[in-house]
Amino acid sequence: MEDVGAVEPVGGQPVNGSAASTVKGAASHDSQESTWSKEKKHFFILSSAGKPVYARYGEEADVSSYLGVAQAIISSFESSGDQIRCLNAGRHRFVFLNRNPLYLVVVSHTGESEAQLRSQLSLLYNQLLSIMTAPQITRLYSKRINFDLRRFLAGTDNLFDSLVDSLSSCSSMELKSIRCARLEAPVRSAITQALKSCRIKDIRYAAVFVNGRIASYSQPRSHPLHPFDLQILSNMVHTSTKYGAGETWTPLCLPRWNHTAFVNVYVNHLSPNVCVVALARDKDAFFALSAYQTKLTQVKSALRAYCYACLTSAVVASVADIGIPGLRHCMFRSTQSKQIAIAEPITYNEGDQQRLFGLYQHASGLLHARSAPIMVHYHTTATETLMAWSSASFELYAVFGPFISKSSVITAVNTLIRWIQKAEDALFVSRPLLF
Repeated sequence: MEDVGAVEPVGGQPVNGSAASTVKGAASHDSQESTWSKEKKHFFILSSAGKPVYARYGEEADVSSYLGVAQAIISSFESSGDQIRCLNAGRHRFVFLNRNPLYLVVVSHTGESEAQLRSQLSLLYNQLLSIMTAPQITRLYSKRINFDLRRFLAGTDNLFDSLVDSLSSCSSMELKSIRCARLEAPVRSAITQALKSCRIKDIRYAAVFVNGRIASYSQPRSHPLHPFDLQILSNMVHTSTKYGAGETWTPLCLPRWNHTAFVNVYVNHLSPNVCVVALARDKDAFFALSAYQTKLTQVKSALRAYCYACLTSAVVASVADIGIPGLRHCMFRSTQSKQIAIAEPITYNEGDQQRLFGLYQHASGLLHARSAPIMVHYHTTATETLMAWSSASFELYAVFGPFISKSSVITAVNTLIRWIQKAEDALFVSRPLLF
């Protein structure tokens, strides 16, 4: 199969476009279909009856036809008591995730492994569960197998699209980690102390995000948030910031915390770049969150005391800050805290960034391979040299020019690790508020 667009529709039935939908309505033109088929990766969610629930690209008529193919393939395996997990066809890889009564499918020709794509489907499913709990979904489909779930997902396209786009461009998603804002130690300490002074008994989790990156947080010592839940929360914050929301109250299910119930999430944008997030487990905690809002002035005062204006600028490390000759880009992940710090390149265009992301994906796949994971990966292309290193306490990915020697790379990487250790408090939330 040369292209996913070459698959002939089998058994797909167009869906009534009048329903509110996370699949785009109206029939497509040939030019639109051609553009759609050129996308490198497609994500789909469908019901066991073949009803479309979500598709990142494409118009409704096209998506329905292709999902008819997917449903027929899945059913043919299930009828023989088996489940299809992965299908390779030419350059394309089809990965399936069965979460009855829903199926999730990704079609990709990016070179990502089955395990990587399956992990992305799991995160997409978690995004769905953050809007509707698993018991709710099961109950709806138990009453009517051909139920159209899109009516309950109206207005959530931006959440799904934002997550899917991040899966194809954000290394923190690939490494199941949360990205931290780079802040000087006194500033981060002031934010943490402000969270402590504002703490209310009913608040189970609170965090300050700066430019979409976490600056500090508080959480129960015995029940920390899972990285998947943090990514769902971060995606919601990113989406609300993108659309200019000032203050929101939202019920949200965090699947790894409790997939059967909602928590109340309060998001307050102190500025276009800075927001505070608070979670309360009790469904009747509206007034507790409202009281929390009145204490946020203390957070503002604390931030203002340590140059509040600095938080509205870029809080990202640059390779120029590190000062290692030949270093173009690097990424460091703390295994214990599941936090990630990235030093951005000085001059990389969008194409360079995508190529770099592909290198990191390939290296991460080798370091985390289930059958035979490796500890060190060294790879040279016509444009870059990459070294990836995995240990019990960290993962490091560093990119240099293509003509650097291996001995120089090893020396530079050791220097880089020493720099990260010295700058740990500025790069990571190393002292969160635990209670």
